Amino acid sequence: MTTLTLILTIALIDFLSILSPGQDFAIVTRNTIKYSRLIGYWTVAGIGAVTLLHTLFAMVGLSALVAQFPDALAIIKTAGALYLIYLGTGFVKNAKNSPGSTFNKTYTSAKQNISGAKAFKMGAIANLFNIEPLIAFVSVFALLLPPATPVWVQLTICLFLSFNTMLWLCLVARLFSLQKIQKFLQTHMKACEKIIGVILIFLGSKNLISTRSSS
Repeated sequence: MTTLTLILTIALIDFLSILSPGQDFAIVTRNTIKYSRLIGYWTVAGIGAVTLLHTLFAMVGLSALVAQFPDALAIIKTAGALYLIYLGTGFVKNAKNSPGSTFNKTYTSAKQNISGAKAFKMGAIANLFNIEPLIAFVSVFALLLPPATPVWVQLTICLFLSFNTMLWLCLVARLFSLQKIQKFLQTHMKACEKIIGVILIFLGSKNLISTRSSS
């Protein structure tokens, strides 16, 4: 397998794997609907930065860490699950406390907003404790990467995988910021935020139960 074929194969496998909606999709969607496309992009930037860290960490070798600290994965998974539950609970409470809204120019211009730094932090923390992509990266690298793969090829793959995630989530933010979609979703903002919150609580609870049952 040539270097270019190797890079493209891994990038394609990764891109297909991230198409299924998960916690990153939910958080980006919520921030785009509630705030703006720009805030959605900032959230994506936080997720993408941590994805790059995940890929680099996977290249270095997750197995080495697990060998040294057997409980490390369980601790990371538990922390991530609790954060998702915390985030989802906050979304649900916010939906209950916020007034209903209809879509109009006055509402759009007066929408509450958050800073790009806060959105970046939200996306980064949520993805930091999401251990599943990290394990997937390790599995793919172990399967496809030859032992003598040059460092520049490894770094290129890491950048490609981070770009994959950011590209897909930027498309999500773009889609949910379209005026027709915004018009419908902002009219039903309370229900949208509550649904996304429940999804995050479900994902967090599911991860917490699976972590405890496997430990």
